[in-house]
Amino acid sequence: VEITLAEGGVAAGFDWDTWIARTMPLLKRKGLAEIHALGMRAGRKRLLFSAELPAFGAKSFALRSLRPGEDEPAAPLLRAGKDFIENAHYLVRVLRDGSLSLLDKARGHSLGGLARLVDGGDRGDLYNYDAPSAPGERLVTRPSSVRTRLIERGPVRAALRIEAEYRVPESLGAGRASRSRRLVTMRCARTVSLAAGAARVEL
Repeated sequence: VEITLAEGGVAAGFDWDTWIARTMPLLKRKGLAEIHALGMRAGRKRLLFSAELPAFGAKSFALRSLRPGEDEPAAPLLRAGKDFIENAHYLVRVLRDGSLSLLDKARGHSLGGLARLVDGGDRGDLYNYDAPSAPGERLVTRPSSVRTRLIERGPVRAALRIEAEYRVPESLGAGRASRSRRLVTMRCARTVSLAAGAARVEL
C-alpha cells in the first residue's frame, strides 16, 4: 500500500471522506506486509496576477489547470530592459540622475525629471519644515552615483530598482542658519513598477 502525505492542506476538490473510505479497507486487509509512505513538503508559494476588483468590495479567485485543448490567454504588452519598463499605456525610463521620464502613449505626452530627489536641509522641528536661511545655501540635486537593476520582468509586472548615493552636509552648523561643510554619503533606494494592462505607475 502506498500513501502520499502533503504538508499545508489538501488540494481543491480533494474529498477526504472518500479517501478514508477507500483507504481504510486496504489498511485492514489480511496479509498486508508493508506500507510505503511518501511525505511531500511543498511550502507556501506567492502568486502574482492582475485582476479587476470592484470598488469597496471583494472578489474571489480560483486556480485551475488549463482544460484539454484550451489555449493560454494572450498576455498584455509588458517589456523591460536595464533602464526602462513599458506596458500598453506608459513607457518609463530611468535617467542618468535617477529621476524618471514618462511617455503617455494615449495622449502622446512626454514628461521628464519625475520623482527627482532633492536635499535642502531642514532646521525645523518634528512638525514644521524650516530651511536653513544663510545666504548661499545650496540644494543637492544630483546624485554622485546611480545604479539601476531590473528586478522583475513579467509577465504580470516589470520593476526597476534605483539605488543612488548623494553627498550631503552631515548636519546643521553651530548657529543652525547653515549646514555643515563636512559631507557624508546618503544612500537612497526606490522601486518603480508597471503592471501589465494597468494605467498607472507605482513607485
